[in-house]
Amino acid sequence: MIASVSRADLLCPDDESVQSRKIARLVKYLRGSDLLASRLARFPTQDTLDEAHDLIIVIADNPWQLHALERVRGWREHPARRVCYLAELWPPALKSWRLMREPFALYDHLFIGTTSPVIPLQQLTGVPCSFLPVGVDTDVFTPHPYSPRRCIDVNYIGRREPGIHSSLLRGAAQDDYFYFFDTIRVQDIYVDDYKQHRTMYSNVLKRSATAIAVPAKSTNPGETGGSSEISGRLFEFSAAGAAILGRRPRTEAFDRLFGWEDAVIDLPDDATRTARRVNELLHEESALFAVQQRNIVNALRKHDWVYRWQQILAAVELAPEDRARQRVAALARRADDYERLTLAARPGR
Repeated sequence: MIASVSRADLLCPDDESVQSRKIARLVKYLRGSDLLASRLARFPTQDTLDEAHDLIIVIADNPWQLHALERVRGWREHPARRVCYLAELWPPALKSWRLMREPFALYDHLFIGTTSPVIPLQQLTGVPCSFLPVGVDTDVFTPHPYSPRRCIDVNYIGRREPGIHSSLLRGAAQDDYFYFFDTIRVQDIYVDDYKQHRTMYSNVLKRSATAIAVPAKSTNPGETGGSSEISGRLFEFSAAGAAILGRRPRTEAFDRLFGWEDAVIDLPDDATRTARRVNELLHEESALFAVQQRNIVNALRKHDWVYRWQQILAAVELAPEDRARQRVAALARRADDYERLTLAARPGR
């Protein structure tokens, strides 16, 4: 997305230098010097960063992947401003002494995809930190107002809470609705082509009437430390126009990002009643359609990745290029057009 709205080079250093990684971690942890670790580990160079850049943005799933940067020659000495986006970090990790061996001081700003560690990490590192929510490519995930037909009644992909899942299984058998869920979740899963996979995934969501979402990693409190965070699937579900059922995260960020009516429809506290509530909603055709359309319009106005890119640029006092501004304007027009077009597509008209 960044490369589509700005002049950017995309470097993807791999993580295959096992021996170098082990040496780097050993030196880093014993001597406390990230620079010394980099010199002694001698990571093989995969890419070289030239000087024709104003900003270096490092995107990683978590801080333990940052050693892969050592395969890019010239990034430490580069005069550009530097930003790091960690898609996921949880409070228990802040207690690990290893975390503070990572090269956070080399960055001008840190962005985190979870809210709870933002202030503590800023206090620990002295580097400005901000919450950067997940975004979505609305070009891929948002359907046309008149299509496609939502033939999947309930979608519950990814991590599941057993009570909700059991209730939906029973309800699907009794009420004959189509319940779509993952059947392979324990072993590692690899896809042949990630672009094809994302296209298939978006098409499944665009054909889902409802989707289940609860706070991120709600079944793994040991990792989250009990923090209530926004699941990334919320952004994808809303852009695809599925009515979202589940539980709202207990965080101010959710109210700010999903502050419209029925952004998440609460399921009963008693999981045995989940299927009944889902079945009721599926039969409220006009109300369900209104929820779906609101989700799409608000996703177009709030959750495209270009809005996150604007937030990053603002933090380091850089201006977006014309292509980014053009995308924002196009999204506004699309949201307005969508509202007008969907009036004619309401059930019963």
